[in-house]
Amino acid sequence: DALRTAAAAAAREAEYSVSLAEERAAERGRAAQALERQLREAQSSVAELEETAGLRGAELEQVNAQLVAAGAEGRRLDSLAGLAKREAEAADAARHEAEARAAEVGAKL
Repeated sequence: DALRTAAAAAAREAEYSVSLAEERAAERGRAAQALERQLREAQSSVAELEETAGLRGAELEQVNAQLVAAGAEGRRLDSLAGLAKREAEAADAARHEAEARAAEVGAKL
């Protein structure tokens, strides 16, 4: 009878151990699912950040292209300003020459 009682107690203890093991396995399964969900969310966030970075990169490339174009336009305007200055100097020299000739003609009259 004592042997049966001990065997029954051992069986109950084994059932309890199995039940605890099953509960732990279920908890680990839920924890694994939660981690998988977090991993998917993190991967989604990374994908969004990569997309945003790509858009920012494209924007930066566009701004850089605009700066290059603005620099080229600035150089073109500088060149035109230099040309206009030389033309103004030539016109001024022609005016001085015309004034000198007019003075010569006036002196001869």
